[in-house]
Amino acid sequence: MLEQLSKEMFEIQADLTAVTQTLNEMKQAIAPVELAESEYKTKLQEVKDKIEVYIKEENGGAGETLNGFKYGLKKLPPHVVLKEGTTIPEKYLVVKTQPNKKLIGEALKDGEWLDFAEMSAPEFVLDIKADV
Repeated sequence: MLEQLSKEMFEIQADLTAVTQTLNEMKQAIAPVELAESEYKTKLQEVKDKIEVYIKEENGGAGETLNGFKYGLKKLPPHVVLKEGTTIPEKYLVVKTQPNKKLIGEALKDGEWLDFAEMSAPEFVLDIKADV
């Protein structure tokens, strides 16, 4: 019995080692993507800053039209920014109860009759994408 348990523990340890190795490989694969995303966000912010400077200095902050698009500066009111990695005290949380539409949809597709829901007819919307 003890020998069997020891064997099982060894197998579990081998599995955990393999999982750890896979996770480390995944982290290494994700690192360049995260770096590229960070660089992209930085470049995007630089372009935004340049546009804001141009509008302020060259146009006095007024809107301008270019290629059919109007742009200008608009002051937004302050808003709450939640800090990552922090715990929000319970008094600042709101608990919402909402329908589980996925579960309801599955039940309707399985033929279950629900007096509070029905499947809608298919809808068509125009989908336009840039030809790149």
